[in-house]
Amino acid sequence: MTRIPLSPEVRFLRIPTKWEMDFDKKGAPQVVRPTLLDAVAGNLDGWEIRNRFLRLRHTESAALDFLHDIGIWDTYALSDRRRLMPTSVFLDGPLGLWDLQERWRRRLATPKRLKSLFTPPTTENRLDASDPFFELSFGNPFFELTFRVEWQANQPIGVIETISGIQLLKATLLIDLMRCANFRICARPDCGIPFSVTSNHEKKYCEWYCGHIESVRRRREEGRHQRKDPRDGKKRRSR
Repeated sequence: MTRIPLSPEVRFLRIPTKWEMDFDKKGAPQVVRPTLLDAVAGNLDGWEIRNRFLRLRHTESAALDFLHDIGIWDTYALSDRRRLMPTSVFLDGPLGLWDLQERWRRRLATPKRLKSLFTPPTTENRLDASDPFFELSFGNPFFELTFRVEWQANQPIGVIETISGIQLLKATLLIDLMRCANFRICARPDCGIPFSVTSNHEKKYCEWYCGHIESVRRRREEGRHQRKDPRDGKKRRSR
């Protein structure tokens, strides 16, 4: 069989969505529910959204802001299978938003384990159907991403389109693995999320902002070790 190389391009479509908190009978926050809005869809940076998800604070307000910006989080098909509907999102509990975040953080920190998902299952890498990475596992017929071929500058490219946060996360992971990316942990202590690296560059931070914050912190720390000499007005290191 002839193999034709295609450069992959991922397009993350944001469907405008309103998210509201719902509560249980005791008044405790239980789930956030979506309502589709009649507005123009836009595009997202998938890796920026993934980083934001991995460092998302466990608060109601942070969850609502994040879901509002991402649009649809996940979908389910109606009985006729021709129409997809947005699902509600639980914050706590198994496969809730916080549980998924922790699972993604652990998995991205172990790239060898991730790559094993795409090989025939063994006793070591077999996943339970309740695992959020089960759909990514080898030969699973339930994992689908919209894929088509387009021509740009007389060159064919493979286009993957996503319309939900779950699809976005899976698509970024697939592309990272296709690019033979490695994963590192962000050196900013209060970030510490895994991020992908596709070159030999010693990148320490997941994004420019984290590097900038750490640079500011270092300068402030150096300033604390200096004092002003009243005799000449010059700053000198304290002993």
